[in-house]
Amino acid sequence: MMDKILLLIVSGLFSVSVWANIPEQLTKSVTGEVRYLGFIKVYDATLYTQANATPENLLLPEVSRCLKLNYAVDLSKDKFILATKTVLERQNTAEDLGRVAKQMQLVNNSYTDIKKGDRYVMCFDRTSQHTKLYLNEKPVLSLAKSAEFAKVYMGMWLANKQPISVSLRNTFMNHMRKM
Repeated sequence: MMDKILLLIVSGLFSVSVWANIPEQLTKSVTGEVRYLGFIKVYDATLYTQANATPENLLLPEVSRCLKLNYAVDLSKDKFILATKTVLERQNTAEDLGRVAKQMQLVNNSYTDIKKGDRYVMCFDRTSQHTKLYLNEKPVLSLAKSAEFAKVYMGMWLANKQPISVSLRNTFMNHMRKM
């Protein structure tokens, strides 16, 4: 009996810690998935937004948001950084990337190899203008005065121009339009 009670307590603590990174004023908007070559699932992505978020204002500094990625595959740090660089360079001008280069370097330095089951959460807070990164519910990095960085980085999934996954972006935006 005591084992069952302990298991319930531990399970309850774990479920609370999983959501500890998402500020309570944000709500789950929608979940989608990203696949490589159309059939290899890489991760599930969940978008959390404040109540007044729309597809048109989602990347603006006035809107708090979090993106949670649950990985279904292992990825080396180097491949992770290369994929990020590739997407950001096709979406942004060299000038735009230059303005956030310092923050990008800090984020790249904070990455580790990803294992199946790992979870990254990135949140931008409109009040503090900070972007925070968590890996498996543990704080990894906090960037001050980072509205422009958050727009560029989260734009990999949320921007109109060549997102990581057009279908994921469409899922996110179509759901937001229905809300």
